[in-house]
Amino acid sequence: MIPEEHVLARRRALHHLVDESRRMAAGHRLGSPEHDFYAGVRTAAEDGLSPHHRDAHGEAWLAAQAGPFRDGYTRTAAMIAASHHELSHRYQVPDPG
Repeated sequence: MIPEEHVLARRRALHHLVDESRRMAAGHRLGSPEHDFYAGVRTAAEDGLSPHHRDAHGEAWLAAQAGPFRDGYTRTAAMIAASHHELSHRYQVPDPG
């Protein structure tokens, strides 16, 4: 069983990632590649917080998204999955470049 403090630290880190990616997206024009990338980052972080939300997305949903969104989403989802068993959670917002 995963210790409660580990679960709470992960949730805090994911909330921070949601907030930071939202802030970064706001610095770019709606529909721009950068905005879409950070929207993908935010969605992946939100999915990390809510498995029910994540499970609602399928491959067809992701394939229908803009390329930069898919890139931000898949990179962030992979980062979150890779750190699942780490005791210290600190997520950096990926760079779209």
